[in-house]
Amino acid sequence: MAVHKSSRLLSSLSPQSKPNAREYLYRFHNHLDFYKATVLQRYQQLIPVLFVAICSLVTIVTAIQGNVLLAGESYDFAPTPKHYGGMVAIGLMVAAYFRFRPFYKYVLAAIFLLAMFKTLLFTPLDFHFEIGSEDSRLQLDSVALAFGLLVYWTNASKINTAVIAALKPSEEKARQLDSIEVEEFKDRFSRKTSEELTQIVTANSLVPSAVAAARQLLKERQ
Repeated sequence: MAVHKSSRLLSSLSPQSKPNAREYLYRFHNHLDFYKATVLQRYQQLIPVLFVAICSLVTIVTAIQGNVLLAGESYDFAPTPKHYGGMVAIGLMVAAYFRFRPFYKYVLAAIFLLAMFKTLLFTPLDFHFEIGSEDSRLQLDSVALAFGLLVYWTNASKINTAVIAALKPSEEKARQLDSIEVEEFKDRFSRKTSEELTQIVTANSLVPSAVAAARQLLKERQ
């Protein structure tokens, strides 16, 4: 009887139990990866907000310390109204995301423009770049540019769709443009014979406006 118990004890301690532990760890890692992917997909639009929030946190810590290190020298630092405006902007973005989601994109766009032209600041130091000629230079905020790139990265498909829809002419405007092109081709084809116009319609190798113009001229000559 004792031998039987010891054999059962040895079997419980045998290497056969190790695959179960590895399988448990494998499932745990799978669940963890799935959770990470789900959370990232759900809250990825908050990545730009997280970026500027970290910048503002650095500003707060710097303000508590009371000085900032620049080029190896220490300077006194106190937040300006622009820094407080950046902190308020972060709160507005978070509130818009969780409470007023339809307005979130408009809040992002407005804050991006304000920060780009240095109306809002998120960092203790002023990081900017200049564009324009020597006579007239425009300073733009580098942190705001990074914020804008993150906004585009997290909303690339939506932004591209909106830009294409905005640039694409309306149906009525497209019809007007087509009619203008048809009239231009009609003036160009007015001296062609009916046989030549028939060849254009039959070949159908020109742009649609040209073929339509030739077809209309043929109908008008009947």
